[in-house]
Amino acid sequence: MKKPTDFLRCASRAFYNRAVTTTKIAVAVGAGNFFTIGYEQSTIRRFLSLLRSHDVEVVVDVRQIPLSRKPGFSKHHLSASLENAGFEYRHVVKLGAPKRLREKLRSGGSWCEYIKGYNVVLQREVEWIDDLVSLAATRRQKFLV
Repeated sequence: MKKPTDFLRCASRAFYNRAVTTTKIAVAVGAGNFFTIGYEQSTIRRFLSLLRSHDVEVVVDVRQIPLSRKPGFSKHHLSASLENAGFEYRHVVKLGAPKRLREKLRSGGSWCEYIKGYNVVLQREVEWIDDLVSLAATRRQKFLV
């Protein structure tokens, strides 16, 4: 099991204050516009409440297969719930962690190696990053990935 400090050590050594990828779009997007969120320990009601409390406008689902055994979090139900609550839903598979990275981490791999592998994915998908940066620049406040 990974300790929370494993990520901090990895982040402080290799990634602290360093851009994950460089975009082609010359748009100023303020720090704090992009957030990540999980839903494992949540309900759809709590999830929507958390989004509202942080003024999120768009949720980008990066799951390769957007299915969940957790009620309310499969793609169609989640997108309907989000849209009914006033949020925009987008599904961008290309920005998700590939199965091989997820499986390696689950089987005891290093969190630091997972982050490095995921950064390679983001470097390869810079056009999708550019699209999200452009989208975020048109939004009032916060954006969730």
